[in-house]
This record gives sequence, structure tokens and C-alpha cells, in this order.
Amino acid sequence: MQLLNIRRATAWRLILLFLALLIIVHCGLKKKPLSPGAQKFKQEIQSLIGVLAPSLIEPIQKRDIPAIHTSLAKHLETHDSICITCSFRVGVLDRQGIVLATYPKIGLAGINFSTYQTVTEALQRGRIGSQPIFTPQGEADFIICAPVNRGSKIIGALALAVRSIDLENKWGISKKEFPSIDFNTGSGLASSWSE
Repeated sequence: MQLLNIRRATAWRLILLFLALLIIVHCGLKKKPLSPGAQKFKQEIQSLIGVLAPSLIEPIQKRDIPAIHTSLAKHLETHDSICITCSFRVGVLDRQGIVLATYPKIGLAGINFSTYQTVTEALQRGRIGSQPIFTPQGEADFIICAPVNRGSKIIGALALAVRSIDLENKWGISKKEFPSIDFNTGSGLASSWSE
């Protein structure tokens, strides 16, 4: 009888230990909320994509490079929320991931970025992707790439690049926090960036 009580007590202890571990693991897996700066940055990026993408549909389809440059300049020079003084760059890619134009003009036209994970995310999955890339000097830039759609068809992508130092200085976003920003969700997300 005493042996049976010991076994029951041991079984209950194991069950309680298992439940405690389950609770600890579950609590540890909860996503940490974004910092206020990261939330603001996310909304600003979503807003900018929401303005730029529709204006680029026709020029991308027609491969009208001057019209792409005009649209980028018009919207980026007047968009209040994005850091104009930051080293912020925008690239417009065709359906194959080849750069059609950039703002400011930095000589990347014709370069193929289709092997980048974030470009693949946009062009093949239709989702906004983001990833760090490193310059030859070892500095980190962060790329955000959004699909540009005409109806349900992906016709190209909009790539936004910002330096990590600018993320830290203007928005207080660390290199560690940036990957946790999901640009596909949230209140700043336009319901459709297509025509």
C-alpha cells in the first residue's frame, strides 16, 4: 500500500513538473511586442508602399523608366513620414527581379536581385519580405521588398533600403529587433497595393 502511494505521489509530481515546463515554454515563446519606434517605422513603410506601389503599376508594365523616376521623385520628395535626410534608397524591380530604376539614381539598373530571399518573398509569394544585407565595409543595410500587383498578378516589386544606423537614430530600432517586424500585418497595411 505504501509503495502504491509513493508511485501515485511520484506520478503527480511528474505531471505537475510537466505542466510547469509546458507553461514556462509557452510563456517564453510569446512574441515580444514591437517597440514604439518599430511600430512607427512599420506604419511609415506600409504607408509609403501604399502610396508608391499603385503609382508604379503602369510604368512597370510599360517598362517606362522616365515615368518610374518621375513617380519615385514625386512621392519620395513629398512623403512626410520617411526620413529624407537618412540614407534611404528605393529600387523598382521587374517580375524577374531586375532593377528598372532607383531613387536616388545609384547605378543599379539592370542588376538582377532575384536570388535575394526578400525579393523571392515578394515576387513568388506576394508577401512583403525583409532581410539584412551587408556592405563590403561590413555595415548592415536592411531591405524591405513589397510586391507590386495589377489585380491578382504580380508585375514587379518595390525594394526599400535603409541603413542600420538610421534605423537606430531615427526610430530606435536595433539590428536585433528589425527581423521581428512583420510588414504584412498591422493597421498601416493597405488592403491592396494593386490596381
